Amino acid sequence: MSLNMAAQGKAMLEEGKKEQALDLYQSVISRDPNNARAWNGAGVCYELLGRKDEAERAYSKALNIVPGDMIVSNNLARFYLEKGEPSKALELLEPFDGKDNLPKDLVENLSNAKKRAGKTTELLKRKHANLGIFPTSELAAEQVNKVKNILNDKTVSFNILPRFESKGNPVFVLIALGTEPETICSKLVAKGIPCDLY
Repeated sequence: MSLNMAAQGKAMLEEGKKEQALDLYQSVISRDPNNARAWNGAGVCYELLGRKDEAERAYSKALNIVPGDMIVSNNLARFYLEKGEPSKALELLEPFDGKDNLPKDLVENLSNAKKRAGKTTELLKRKHANLGIFPTSELAAEQVNKVKNILNDKTVSFNILPRFESKGNPVFVLIALGTEPETICSKLVAKGIPCDLY
């Protein structure tokens, strides 16, 4: 599926033209049955049209073509959460837990899946090293590189989490995840990098 067709399908969905978008994705699938992007788009259409069984089949087909794909996994996980099957959602999203630069909706779906599946998340159980709030994700990523050089610890991972201020402007919170956040902060503060625990 060309990027142009993908953009066209997405635009149709944004305009509420669900049936037309589905027709577009189905025409791509008829020509290229292994097009994961088209299967995923069809899944979104089916879901919006209330055709739940077909949505699940389309998402599953896309995931069989591209196992572990983040976008498809997140869509199918969201579908399972809405269907009341958080354990299935968690199984799809756990491989992304602790990775950097995850989309906000995936982080929220993962957190919801863990809570609803009765599992306390690592994120909720332990403190984190808060490395600051940045006006852009690029500045937060620059800070990650500085911090990585100071810590020199491969077991520490970083998340840049988008948030919205009261005026509606996005900001980006940078956190470090490690087994000993107190140690992370003390090393960074010693080098002049602001850090606190939360």
